[in-house]
Amino acid sequence: MKKRSCQQRAKRGYADVDVWNMDSWFIKTVSPMLKQLRKKHHGFPSSFLSGFKPSPEESEAANAKWEGILDRMIFLLDEMNADKCSMKNPYEKMYDGLNRKFRKELGRFGELAKSPEELAEEEEKGSFKIYSPWDFPDKYPKAEEIKNKYFEFEERIAEYKEKCKDEFFTLFSKYFWMLWD
Repeated sequence: MKKRSCQQRAKRGYADVDVWNMDSWFIKTVSPMLKQLRKKHHGFPSSFLSGFKPSPEESEAANAKWEGILDRMIFLLDEMNADKCSMKNPYEKMYDGLNRKFRKELGRFGELAKSPEELAEEEEKGSFKIYSPWDFPDKYPKAEEIKNKYFEFEERIAEYKEKCKDEFFTLFSKYFWMLWD
């Protein structure tokens, strides 16, 4: 698959896997590009200057402003990246542990909790019911609470990432024609 993706990128500039996860591709591609621009840039937007012959102090201030903008865009992209985001779900270990325990005890979809009659009926219909730990409150009394806390915090993370995205694209749009060196 990797070889095929490389061939597709060489031929048309992108691979099928890039299309399937365009958001992740964008974040993982543009962040390192901005980091390289930040590290290797030789100038800054001329709009940061008051005239054609800036003083060394004005040039230094303009350069610092540009680096600050690039740093902010890099930070925002990294915060949008699920692997790098500083906001972590404090309930993730409990939620994952609960699901691992459930799969070990009752199977991936709770199939070990079903009677032979239920399994036969599902086989006949060609569909089956998927169970989760919260479907068994007697066996997993804290499951509903853990699930609710986990998903409430996931919503907070999603809102945070949405704010990061909005701020990033505001900056990206404003400085788009200046992202060169």
